[in-house]
Amino acid sequence: MLRGIAASPGFAIAPAYHFKVLEPPVERCEIGADEIGAEIDRFKTGVEQAKHELRAIRDRLAREMGEDYARFLDAQLLVLEDEMAIKDTIERVQRERVNAAYVFDEIVRRTAASIGALDDGYLRERAPDIKDVGRRVLRIMRGEPHGSIIPMDHEVILTAHDVNPSDTAQLRGKKVAGIVTEVGGRTSHMAIMARALEIPAVVGVREAGKKIADGDMVIVDGNKGVVIVNPDDEELERYRSKRQQYVLFTHDLEQLRDSPAVTVDGHEVQLSANIELSEEVPSAIEHGCRGIGLFRTEFLFLTSLRLPDEEEQFHIYDEVAELIAPETVIIRTLDIGGDKVMHDVGTGEMNPYLGWRAIRFSLTCQDIFRSQLRAILRASTRKNVKVMYPFVATIEELRQINVIFREVQDDLKRDSIPFDEECESGLMIETPSAALTADAMARETDFFSIGSNDLTQYTLAVDRGNERVAHLFMHYHPAVLRLMERVVHAAHSNGISVGVCGEVAGDLLVVPVLLGLGLNELSTNPIDLPRVKRVVRSLSLREAKRMARTVLGISSGEGVRRFLAERFQSAYPDLAELLIDQETREVQPIR
Repeated sequence: MLRGIAASPGFAIAPAYHFKVLEPPVERCEIGADEIGAEIDRFKTGVEQAKHELRAIRDRLAREMGEDYARFLDAQLLVLEDEMAIKDTIERVQRERVNAAYVFDEIVRRTAASIGALDDGYLRERAPDIKDVGRRVLRIMRGEPHGSIIPMDHEVILTAHDVNPSDTAQLRGKKVAGIVTEVGGRTSHMAIMARALEIPAVVGVREAGKKIADGDMVIVDGNKGVVIVNPDDEELERYRSKRQQYVLFTHDLEQLRDSPAVTVDGHEVQLSANIELSEEVPSAIEHGCRGIGLFRTEFLFLTSLRLPDEEEQFHIYDEVAELIAPETVIIRTLDIGGDKVMHDVGTGEMNPYLGWRAIRFSLTCQDIFRSQLRAILRASTRKNVKVMYPFVATIEELRQINVIFREVQDDLKRDSIPFDEECESGLMIETPSAALTADAMARETDFFSIGSNDLTQYTLAVDRGNERVAHLFMHYHPAVLRLMERVVHAAHSNGISVGVCGEVAGDLLVVPVLLGLGLNELSTNPIDLPRVKRVVRSLSLREAKRMARTVLGISSGEGVRRFLAERFQSAYPDLAELLIDQETREVQPIR
């Protein structure tokens, strides 16, 4: 039994087929002055051919699955259309007299490395998009063909170190029953596409390539993140039964899509979706969201060698606002700096998590901040856009933000540019200092949204990316929940709403506690929404408040986890059978 991350739900049983992407090293070769022109032409031809291949894949995906999923390849096309990257490659070939493949490979790897080093898991998982582009151009320049990802004529479990976005786009119609990869996360394009194609997937399975041989019979449990290699007959029969149960379970959830998230005693909570790209909006709507509770904007700034201008940003924000209308979208300003480095302005730091990041970055680089605020406000004409500021730790920062926000509004008025003059702006509560002074901040803002990931990290002093201490990261720890309670009280006492947009909003064990604490909105990954709605609709607010009081009185995170797991097992035995790992007694976030 191997363990990983549950990336796409469901069960699959089939023999394994290992898919390997060859990455031969690119050597640095000096060229003569008379070879420079031909080398540049060869590079340009490689880029154009790569564009042609990607557009062909994109067109086929658009025909077969729709434009929204075809947009997954737009990030790769943007890299190939990035004039700065192309110009930089050509200039270095001319200046250094070296082969273009070496220079372009170095640029692509540098860009992918900066994204791959980010703390934000969603952004970090965009790095394969960039690497895939580089491999494609280099393959073309070497004159190598691109083989089929699945040459088999029978169903298989695809195992790989990773599956590139462009290869993932070609899985439709192939005989892929399930996917197992050694790296990746729930928000990688592979995982998103696997969910769209309803292919069960488990990612982050260490040394899967060594532990699973071609032809091994494999069970993929995409609900619990479990992979079973060469199961016995009893195990096979048990999982065939689970597979049938899951089909019925998902059918029942589909019936909840248009139902409100209302408790049995009539209390409604807003269920919203977290997104990064406009292409995710249709999926969010399909899963029953009531708005976008967090639209992250960092990827737009990280995938190019230059800063996006106001016009580029406006078109993206406006597209999301149009797609989700009449529901609301909350657009978070740039959460970047420190660990998230942009080519134009980024700088390394000894301790990026406590350094020049997020709103601190924006208040220093006000030209970037004001440009983004103008773009967001211009997209607010449908009156369904809100602005949210990340990592606000002090009221002094909030006051400075509010001054800038009003100045940007005045500038737009002076320029006769339309926008929603009643557009609300709020802040994320991500630090203990913000939580403890929430009563003062609530009087000077329009709404709160609790960023539970950072709030947990800073409250418990735990870097969840550090394997040695990651087990201490508990967003249900009583210290974190007590801070949340304080924030909710401060918000409601001052007549403003408060939501939560971290991973805790999709954790079924904790959802009843969040309702009991009084959160007005839960915003999570789109795939989580039907399951969260199922839990909300099956409990009473009275019961949720009782659970919240109980966990607030427990002194340890492990004590809270045991209480919530036992309660979940008792209240939802059907879900527990499908979702609780009987060995670890843990519930995977359901995706």
